[in-house]
Amino acid sequence: MIANRIITAAARRSRFFAIARCYSSSSHPPSNEYLFQKGMPLLARAAEHANSGRILSYDRFDVPESGNKSRKEAYSYHEVLSISTHLHEFFKRKQSVLQTSADTSPQRVTFLCRPGHQYISTQFACWSSGCIAVPLCTSHTASQFRHVLEDSDPCLIIDGSSNTATSELRKAAEEVGLLDRYHCLDDILLDFDSSSQIDGYAVGSHGDIKSIDSPALIIYTSGTTGKPKGVVHTHRNIYHQVTDLVTSWGWTSDDAILHFLPLHHVHGVINKLACAIYAGGSVEFVQFHPIKIWKRLAEASKTRNLKLSAGNYKDKHDEHEKRREPTIFMAVPTVYAKMLEALPENVDVKESCSHLRLMICGSAALPAGTHRRWKDFTGHTILERYGMTEMCMALSNPLFPEKKRLPGYVGLPLPSVEVKIVSEDTGEAAQCGELCVRGPTVFSEYWRNRKATEESFDDEGFFRTGDIAEYDQAVDSYRILGRLSADIIKSSGFKLSALEIERELLEHPDLAEVVILGIPDDLKGESVALICRMSSAAARDIELKELQEWCKGRMPNYQIPSALLVKEEIPKNSMSKVMKKSLVHLFNKG
Repeated sequence: MIANRIITAAARRSRFFAIARCYSSSSHPPSNEYLFQKGMPLLARAAEHANSGRILSYDRFDVPESGNKSRKEAYSYHEVLSISTHLHEFFKRKQSVLQTSADTSPQRVTFLCRPGHQYISTQFACWSSGCIAVPLCTSHTASQFRHVLEDSDPCLIIDGSSNTATSELRKAAEEVGLLDRYHCLDDILLDFDSSSQIDGYAVGSHGDIKSIDSPALIIYTSGTTGKPKGVVHTHRNIYHQVTDLVTSWGWTSDDAILHFLPLHHVHGVINKLACAIYAGGSVEFVQFHPIKIWKRLAEASKTRNLKLSAGNYKDKHDEHEKRREPTIFMAVPTVYAKMLEALPENVDVKESCSHLRLMICGSAALPAGTHRRWKDFTGHTILERYGMTEMCMALSNPLFPEKKRLPGYVGLPLPSVEVKIVSEDTGEAAQCGELCVRGPTVFSEYWRNRKATEESFDDEGFFRTGDIAEYDQAVDSYRILGRLSADIIKSSGFKLSALEIERELLEHPDLAEVVILGIPDDLKGESVALICRMSSAAARDIELKELQEWCKGRMPNYQIPSALLVKEEIPKNSMSKVMKKSLVHLFNKG
């Protein structure tokens, strides 16, 4: 049997039916009429949950260790939708002023929000007002915001950061001449009436979108071969991305998840947040720190045991009033590695994780050693999956049986996904080669970049992922072997563009040439390393600490090089190209 066979949803459907439960509609693609009647599926589902009194968001991202009893933390589905209605009305007023006849595309709204209910409300308001949501990274600098603002040309720039007076986003908006579109989120909400009712725009009616295929979300890539590209996902894309995961991973309204991942990538936006909303679950937003996460898990286990002993664990009213215990844990490999390094003493770790039903890992390859150690300490077999910004998730290990979750493998195609493997050289079927993906989860286009869009799909409509994969017939599972390009660095769960970092470093007056590499790192997966040639005007070679100080404020900390080599000449091939993979050995220790 050829390993690159196209695996369709129908071929794998039976193994997902057992866990579909109330999501039986996911077993057959919904009609256009059904989706249009439902309008924006995620909003429609949120509105269905609003009548239950269920809590959607626990805002604990920046709560101090001692807590803050005066601050509201729990926000119900109804409250989040009420706030989104208020924002919707503001967005519509501003749209009517800024819409031009020359721009027929849906308006874009870029927004920067702290993780929590305001992020969700802002995203909902974008959709209900017919706009495309463009979430921004909270750790980016003005220079990085500039590209997104120039490329997306938003009608509104919403800033929910804690200090807008010194905001990097405000600085970027001013630099690109869009300060008149910049608004502070807290100012917009000053006259919000918390007793207001949810209106028709926020309860899942289609509002101002033309169809389910209208653009809903733009997520920017890391900029592998140039500046970051805007990946456009439609409402239909999001519907299938979410229902695939809800069905395959068994999400229900009883689920709650700890959320500490960035909200400008699909892992945080779709896998964690959107799935919880669709299922009617709860999201607890926290900052990641291994000791604090272990403490929260232990606390949740203790609370669960108390409820069980009191016989009221299934008391729904009690669960809605109080913080719910997490049942699903999703993270990147670095998180799992750091948590293993910070295992608490005199604590039964297996007991601390006993309330969790599922632990998932992705965004980078999980080392087999980490997979095994996690199983030994916690009793949980991590479920690995594979996805990209362009199609969210494509492959996943099964929910059941656990023994099929093998270290280094990412499972089989999700219900809506078709895959094939082709030779990088000939484009023909191959045992090992580039993984290509097709289906309704795949993005519609790169924003205003027709050439890049066309080059990314083959004649059969498959998206070329740029990842090398292999199908192992013996275990009936796929594994990812790496990137076609060496210019993506996967570090601490982030996908970093070497070219983007190089562009910033070349602004340094003493650097003539720079090459950014990803070098192996047991904790981060890969760390950022720099090889450089000094300019002739430089008085001396630059030191690593000096370079790192210069980088601060110009790029996020996770992009700043942690290793440095200064060379008189950077090795190149006969075509004057730098072969990055051949340079990694220069950083070998010892």
